Amino acid sequence: MDLAPALAIKTGYPLATDCVDIMLDSDKPKVVRQVYAGKIFCRMIFREAPAYLITVRGGAFPAEKTGDYQAEVIQAVVPPLMAKSSREFVG
Repeated sequence: MDLAPALAIKTGYPLATDCVDIMLDSDKPKVVRQVYAGKIFCRMIFREAPAYLITVRGGAFPAEKTGDYQAEVIQAVVPPLMAKSSREFVG
């Protein structure tokens, strides 16, 4: 909950948090989130971007048996999250 917003700011990627459903439409994600303490479901679409950040609500998807899945790992350079501060704790 702390990392994703900071990462979105540093990378410029759009962010949707606490999602309960994720769909793909023309290789662009659409997500569903709950708002107003779960009283309303909100569908969101993203602006065009090179990548997207999505966090998922715990328990939103059923657990599946693990299998022999293969995935491509894409390495990206991410700017440091913490800027060097001019303040110093002395004691």
